[in-house]
Amino acid sequence: RYHDPQNWPLLREALRDMGRVELIGDGPQQLIPRDQPDGRGDYKAPRRKNTATAHRRRTRRGSIETQHTGLPPRDDGSRKPRKKPRRPPR
Repeated sequence: RYHDPQNWPLLREALRDMGRVELIGDGPQQLIPRDQPDGRGDYKAPRRKNTATAHRRRTRRGSIETQHTGLPPRDDGSRKPRKKPRRPPR
C-alpha cells in the first residue's frame, strides 16, 4: 500500500528499479514523498469516518428505530383518512 509510510522505502526502491522516478516527490502527481517523514510512521485512516471513535459514536446501544425492529408504523399525517368505512366481508 502506497498510503502506508512504512512501505515507502520499499516503494521508492521499486519505482527506481522500474524507471518511474517521476512518481517520487512531494507534488500532487507523485505517489510517495522523496524523504521519509519523522515520527513513528503509523498508518492513519484518511477519513474520520473510518476511525474507531467515530464507529463507537455511530453504534450507540438502543438508538436504532426502523420498520424492522417490530415497531408499529408512525402516523406522520401524510396519508389522507378514508372517507367511507370499510364494508364487512360477506
